[in-house]
Amino acid sequence: ATDVLEQHTDVRTALEVLGMLHLTSAQCLLADRGQADTAFAHVAEAERLADRTGETTSWRLFFGPTNVKIWRVCLAVDAGEPGEAVDVAASVNPSVLPSTNRQSTYYMDFARALADMDGKRDDEALRMLLTAEKLAPSFIRSSTSAQSTARFLLDRSRRTSPLHGLCERMAIA
Repeated sequence: ATDVLEQHTDVRTALEVLGMLHLTSAQCLLADRGQADTAFAHVAEAERLADRTGETTSWRLFFGPTNVKIWRVCLAVDAGEPGEAVDVAASVNPSVLPSTNRQSTYYMDFARALADMDGKRDDEALRMLLTAEKLAPSFIRSSTSAQSTARFLLDRSRRTSPLHGLCERMAIA
């Protein structure tokens, strides 16, 4: 599909679809094969295309620089690079996108990155999850990524709470 679309780059919507194909390829390469270098090469190509298209809404793909950065945040977390994900997320203004699902995805993935920062930023992670839920409640409540992050934060908060230690010593935990 990318070969065909590359022959029609004079059509604006072709660039948008081509960019989304690169992002989808990146996700598949990382998730299915663990090929981070190749995956991020696809993201770089999507960024190059997004620079040409600007922010778009064609076919509700919302392809453009903002959405590509949101994908980069997700992929960085999935690649085990939460610091990189936090750095990229800090440069994103998700309200540029007219899609509350894409905005909530940004906050959810930002929360995932913050939760992976050794417990130092759990309060921020929780705030990001709550913001994501406020934007798209049913989407976030049914998201396995959001559920996993919330469960992880809850478990860690219990383990680091002085109350948890007391309860263990009292054999009631």
